[in-house]
Amino acid sequence: MTRRQERLNSRILDMFNTALLSEVDDPRLQLVELTRVQINRDASHAIVYFISQDDEYDEKEVERAFNHAKGFFRGVLAEQLNLRYTPDLTFRYDEAAIETQRVLDLFEQIEEERRRNPPKLDDDAANS
Repeated sequence: MTRRQERLNSRILDMFNTALLSEVDDPRLQLVELTRVQINRDASHAIVYFISQDDEYDEKEVERAFNHAKGFFRGVLAEQLNLRYTPDLTFRYDEAAIETQRVLDLFEQIEEERRRNPPKLDDDAANS
């Protein structure tokens, strides 16, 4: 990934998170967190990844809401970025973010278990 792509990814993520908080009224998008953006080399297409904290709407319903609001988000890009063409957008549920959180939760459980039940040292190991 080029430095330009990294900068665009970061800017798009910031712009969309701001727009979600201040300008989007769709209840399906209220408890959504955008996790990352991947723009292609020529900036003609960007994939925007999200997770949802709302149990009322599944990821497919949230994805439909994003697709319904795609024109709005492209307008945000066109207004704030100085690009020749506004990238096409695809919104995807971020399975990687969910899996990462699951692993982190497991590590926290292990740490808590070790605090409650510290490992016992063998007499041989303690004397060494």
